[in-house]
Amino acid sequence: MLRIGSTKGLTLIEVLLALVIMGLIISITLPNFNQLLESVDQKAARRQMVNLFNKLQRKAVTAAQIEKVRIENNRLIYRNSAGEKTVFGRGMQQIKLEKGSNPLSFYPNGSSSGVQLLLITNNGNKIKIEVDKITGQTTVEEVK
Repeated sequence: MLRIGSTKGLTLIEVLLALVIMGLIISITLPNFNQLLESVDQKAARRQMVNLFNKLQRKAVTAAQIEKVRIENNRLIYRNSAGEKTVFGRGMQQIKLEKGSNPLSFYPNGSSSGVQLLLITNNGNKIKIEVDKITGQTTVEEVK
C-alpha cells in the first residue's frame, strides 16, 4: 500500500552539515588551486620565451636577416619587420640580464649575441635561461 505523508526528506541540520563539509573542502583546495594557476602561468611564460628565441633563430636563418628581442621593464619586447610590437613575460616579477647584450640578436648564420637571463617569478622562483652564442640554442634551468 502507498502511504501518504511517509516520504522522508533532508532535515535542516543535514543540509547545513553538507554545506559546512563542502565549505571545508573548498577552503582546503582553493589555495592549492591558486598555486596551480601561478605555476601554470610561469611554465607558460617560460615556454613562450624559449619558443620566441627558437622562432627568432629560425626566422633569422630563413629570412637572412638579424632578428632582435629587447629586455625592457621586466618584459621581452619583439618588434617584427612591420614594426608591430609583441610583449612576453607574463607571470614574471623580474627579468635580469646576467650576461650578454641587450637586445639579444639572432644572426643569419644561426648564431646569436648570446645571453643569460635570470627570471624571477611572481612567487619568488628563479629560472635561468641561456642562449648559446655559437649555436643559438636555448637552455632552461631551475635555480635553487
